[in-house]
Amino acid sequence: MVQQRRKQLVVKICCIIAAFVLWLVTSNDENLNVTYKISNIPIEIVNEDFLTQSGLVILPNQQFTTSLKITGKPSDVYSVKADQFKIVADLSIYALKKGDNKIPISIVKRPSSDISIINDNSMWINVKVDKYIEKTMPIVVKLKGNSKNGFSEGKPIVKPENAVVGGSEQYINSMSQVVADVDISNQDKNLTLKVPLIATDAAGVEIKELKVNPKVVDVVIPIQKTKEVSISVNTTGDLSNDFLLKAINLYKEKVMITGEPNDLVSVNTLETEPIDLSKFKSEKSYIKVKLKIPPKIKLVEDTDTIDGEVLLDKVIQKNLTLDIDSTNLGNGLSASLDTKTVSIVASGSETAISQLSADNIKCFVNLDSLGKGEHNLPINLEVPSDIDIISQNIKFVKVTIKEQGNGS
Repeated sequence: MVQQRRKQLVVKICCIIAAFVLWLVTSNDENLNVTYKISNIPIEIVNEDFLTQSGLVILPNQQFTTSLKITGKPSDVYSVKADQFKIVADLSIYALKKGDNKIPISIVKRPSSDISIINDNSMWINVKVDKYIEKTMPIVVKLKGNSKNGFSEGKPIVKPENAVVGGSEQYINSMSQVVADVDISNQDKNLTLKVPLIATDAAGVEIKELKVNPKVVDVVIPIQKTKEVSISVNTTGDLSNDFLLKAINLYKEKVMITGEPNDLVSVNTLETEPIDLSKFKSEKSYIKVKLKIPPKIKLVEDTDTIDGEVLLDKVIQKNLTLDIDSTNLGNGLSASLDTKTVSIVASGSETAISQLSADNIKCFVNLDSLGKGEHNLPINLEVPSDIDIISQNIKFVKVTIKEQGNGS
């Protein structure tokens, strides 16, 4: 049994050796042709300009390669490399359309005349074609970082202001902006730069498949000293008699200005354009107030208007009855009034009137330096500063002064 297995193993080994010897003989036989496949041979696209003139363009990101079967002597065939071939697809010869196009390719360079190409008469490639679009876009300067503390960047100046972007309709439709990126980190003086342009989509990602013309633009970034100043409100006109001014509230009390240091020194406040109070007829009105900007001074923010509100109080009236007091009566004297109360009509804002009572008003006659007898004296009223007395039923009162304990 063991001897039989050994005999089978010897037979197999002999067969392998014989096959190897046969391969050596045939592979080195220069009179015997062999066939070999060359893969990934690049294809050169020529005369793309003819396609652009027809309003078309090859869609980007396509890889054009092909394979060839060659035959010849072993020494010739096995030494051939893919880069020894030049294969072209000439776009000027064929009428192409948007979408997929099958285009023949031709071999214009081969490594040796001693090899034959088996499939050189039936070679094609598929080329995807799209509409060629050009679009004019405004150039957007995007600033990265922040200028040095105490300085501010002005509006960028870019020349030219527009760029022409060309390419496949598919990629043009995904374009959102043409951007020039400028880093202003820790800058404290004007920047003048040449900045490359890129086309980006809505997410800010560069679309490398598009061509931007010009490729580079000149950008100037003004960077100047800044200062924080307060806002002073100016008014004109008068409110109607039905209202009193409660407050003018600006939603921003201070703003940042920029300019040359010598110009900033003298500016501590910015005034508003006058607010015409005669136009307001309700208790609360929203306003936009324009700021007066001195020469050579600019606002750090783009807008020169401030939002705010005008608050008014309705004018209302209130009837009150007050006790009349006497003050400064001399020693040893007594006084009696023929009328002990006075009725008044007070006017003021709704807020002030709602808080007004008889306790807030002093009502008295002044008996200073008066002796016994009858005196016709004015009634004095002291009211809060935001209250007006519209009317009172009596303005004088008769006061009788006597010696205390003396009935006469």
